[in-house]
Amino acid sequence: MSDIVSSLASQTGIATDMVRKGLGAVLKMLRDQLPADVFSKVQGVLPGGDEYIAAADSAGQSGGGLIGAVTGLAGKLFGGAGGASADLFGRLGQLGFSADQLKAFLPRVLEFLREKLPADALEHVKGLMPGLPEVAGATES
Repeated sequence: MSDIVSSLASQTGIATDMVRKGLGAVLKMLRDQLPADVFSKVQGVLPGGDEYIAAADSAGQSGGGLIGAVTGLAGKLFGGAGGASADLFGRLGQLGFSADQLKAFLPRVLEFLREKLPADALEHVKGLMPGLPEVAGATES
């Protein structure tokens, strides 16, 4: 198991399998939205990213009306984010993430990326990832 998966699981209390799928959903959104050269930098800091994406893709679709509720709650938690962020919230909801789990999971993923990515790549990610400016600002001294 990768360090990021075990670290996120212990920090959030979310099962490692769910963390893998959640990382896959985040990576898939970034792959679809970022220029290829920027996404390659993200892949460089998250080894095994293709496996995470495959885990997210193979997960069953479930949730029905719950997905809309989680997406709406997550949007409120992260400042009414739309576009790619709303799609990400919906996908994470389909994977079984609750609003509370999103609130614990996404800021920690974003913090990891903030610590690992070069500044130019981070700027691209900031525009797509909900909560990153707040997370980054809260940890700088």
